[in-house]
Amino acid sequence: MDSDGKEARRKRRVEERQAAEEHELIEQAEKALRLYTLDAEQLLERASDETEFLIEKALPAGMVSFLTGPPGQFKSWLAYDAMLAVLHERDWLDFKCNKRRGRVFAISLDNPAKEFGRMMKVLGLKAEDKRNFRSHVLGASDELPDGFPSALRLPDHHDEIMMVIDYFKPDLIMIDSFRQSHTMNEMSHQDMDRIIQCLRDMTARNAAVLVIHHPPKPSREPNAPEIHTLSGAGSLDAGADVTIFVNKGKILWKKTRGWTGKEGKKGDERDQARTFK
Repeated sequence: MDSDGKEARRKRRVEERQAAEEHELIEQAEKALRLYTLDAEQLLERASDETEFLIEKALPAGMVSFLTGPPGQFKSWLAYDAMLAVLHERDWLDFKCNKRRGRVFAISLDNPAKEFGRMMKVLGLKAEDKRNFRSHVLGASDELPDGFPSALRLPDHHDEIMMVIDYFKPDLIMIDSFRQSHTMNEMSHQDMDRIIQCLRDMTARNAAVLVIHHPPKPSREPNAPEIHTLSGAGSLDAGADVTIFVNKGKILWKKTRGWTGKEGKKGDERDQARTFK
């Protein structure tokens, strides 16, 4: 076999391999284009002129909401009551629940199962609610297999939490408290950006995420104004869709990103209509 013939076949094989690689790259690019981008028509089809609320004018679906306020303002009780309102299809304070027998998932790390169970019993949780209620609490299982953590925290156990959410498909995910829910540095913008992204992942199925947090320590100066920001890096305030501030029997919506319509705008204040004991 002459050397010219061998060289021609070698060049042909190289060209065929290059053509195959280029074709594969084109296919990958076209697949990425279909999966990760929207054209103008698709984008406009998804546009919404009205906010979808889980609890009307109080808690939007598919968004991350923070409930904050000084200690002793019943933040946990208010959040738990919102959860039971979705579960039982009843009003929360003076707001109407839009979900019929919604599913709720509580990530409660501030209280062990015994105390959390007592609080939920006071609020009206029933054994027959088991189909639509799930909670991750400390002490949920008496014995855990070796290698299983005692608590699921972000971002370390993001995949495990998302598996639960994808399987259970809750309408509301309640987290109590933010500080106990993660293992990162709250003063780090980079760390908090990562946690916000984890919370946003939880809304993928249009769930409302309600997180209990606290504001920075108040000033000791006399007549100092109330602090309506979230404790930690500023990326927390920037990343939240909704910030609800509770103090002295009042609930104030300080941030309502993406809300549309005449109601639910920034500064919409309502009296606390429910008393907890």
